[in-house]
Amino acid sequence: MNGIDEILRNWARWVRVRQRQGRCGSIEHRYKLRRIDDTPYGWDEWLTTAPTVPLPPMDSNAALAVEKVMRYLPEDYRLALRLAYVERFSWRDCCKHLSLAYNLWWSHLSDSQHAVLNLLTRHQAKGTLAAQFEFRYSAPDGAVGVCVKATYG
Repeated sequence: MNGIDEILRNWARWVRVRQRQGRCGSIEHRYKLRRIDDTPYGWDEWLTTAPTVPLPPMDSNAALAVEKVMRYLPEDYRLALRLAYVERFSWRDCCKHLSLAYNLWWSHLSDSQHAVLNLLTRHQAKGTLAAQFEFRYSAPDGAVGVCVKATYG
């Protein structure tokens, strides 16, 4: 992975993965009744929408490393990253939640991204992130996403 934005997007995808109640795998829910402007068969979505670009595979180890680093960030940096990446709020809504002036949002987000990048490089230089991670149900204080406890081995 190259940039901090891509690393944080991977972390946000990893945090958002949950079992959700949804629809079955069939496509019957996409059928629309025939109208004048539709296709003759009613399956107009398949003909007009472009195929989606598949997402790259999720890197769980990198996401766990970011999750570990999130515990060491200040609360406002953590909240800014969670709102921007995990919750996908608009920048105006993020400013409202953080009580931040609109003109300070991008510098605040950049500062929080650089703080994550600095902590990641510091921990990778020490070798503390080269660990096997084991899932636990109790989260340490300050964790944002899935409850994870690292065991080094």
